[in-house]
Amino acid sequence: MKRLNVLYFAHVRDRVGHGSETLEVPLDATAGEVAAAIAAKHPGVASLLGATRIAVNGAFVGPDAAVPDGAEFVLIPPVAGGAGPPSVDAPADVAAEPLCP
Repeated sequence: MKRLNVLYFAHVRDRVGHGSETLEVPLDATAGEVAAAIAAKHPGVASLLGATRIAVNGAFVGPDAAVPDGAEFVLIPPVAGGAGPPSVDAPADVAAEPLCP
């Protein structure tokens, strides 16, 4: 077995309930298999995996990437901001002159 330092951010952190943990997985586990092990341990994360990026030791990797023993493994969800789409009734100003001449 290998031990990984797993970090969680944003929605993933909310669903897991904490920001980090140590996870033991088989020595030959790939990044995708580690993500699946996390989803098995924390079922609320499973629905997020399709839109989540994986980083190992600070670099984005694909699901088939090797994960070394002692690695930092991060699930990074999409990041967005704002309060949702603008309202159709949102006020807008139209100017006949350029704003910056």
